[in-house]
Amino acid sequence: MAKATQEISLLEAYRAVKGDKPLLHQDTHTNPACAAGINIQLALRQCYDLLQAQAKAAIQGISLRDVLTRYAQKATT
Repeated sequence: MAKATQEISLLEAYRAVKGDKPLLHQDTHTNPACAAGINIQLALRQCYDLLQAQAKAAIQGISLRDVLTRYAQKATT
């Protein structure tokens, strides 16, 4: 990334390392014979999608400079 730290969002940094992997992981390995397990995964999918979108928007608004500034403040206290 050949940008100034204030121009690099945490989302960009995440994508540089993880690619398009989701920020949140939903465990989808439920027993196919368990009706409750299958139905809960379907019900949770929309929740995870909403949380994923909100998390992406949140970290898009945080720059690498923001993190470095917070780190420096904590390191000196």
